[in-house]
Amino acid sequence: MLIDAEMLALLDDLDAAASEYQALQLVPCPSGQAGRPQIDVSRKMVSTKTAAQRLGVSERQVRRRIAQRDLAAERSSSGGWLVDEDSITEFIASQKQAS
Repeated sequence: MLIDAEMLALLDDLDAAASEYQALQLVPCPSGQAGRPQIDVSRKMVSTKTAAQRLGVSERQVRRRIAQRDLAAERSSSGGWLVDEDSITEFIASQKQAS
């Protein structure tokens, strides 16, 4: 069976997504509970789409930054990520300082 370039690209995307998922599940959290970071509920939370727009990156990059603990986030009831808006602001400021 021949596998064309499009199929290979899809397999690469699937592999990358699986790796991201695994990394997110294994991230140690400040609370000591894997996968359940403690976020102050009084803080404003935004979707990964909104975070991506503010950062000028893809939603996948936002999820990677969450996995790397560069952005504070917690799972929504639907299973997606909600990103702490203050952590976005702090990340942008740290990137400006680094350059």
